[in-house]
Amino acid sequence: MHGTTTAALNAKIPIIIISIIADQPWWGKIIERKKLGVHIPFRKLTTEKFLSAIEKTQNPEIKHQAFDMGERINREDGLKQTIDALEKYLG
Repeated sequence: MHGTTTAALNAKIPIIIISIIADQPWWGKIIERKKLGVHIPFRKLTTEKFLSAIEKTQNPEIKHQAFDMGERINREDGLKQTIDALEKYLG
């Protein structure tokens, strides 16, 4: 996971994903299912849905989930985990 979604998770803030192509709809569904933010397919985007999404991201549960996920991600040492996995696999 790279890009805007990663940046928002690292910043510990809720996300609004307006999906257009590629993996965006997939990530949008995951973000919504995990209560980290809101997903709106671009084809269904309206002013009302966007304003509602902003309001939903202010929900204490979503804010807490996003903060908690950011904390967990920031504690990870991805490079060390990768090296350990490779050494285990190749060793």
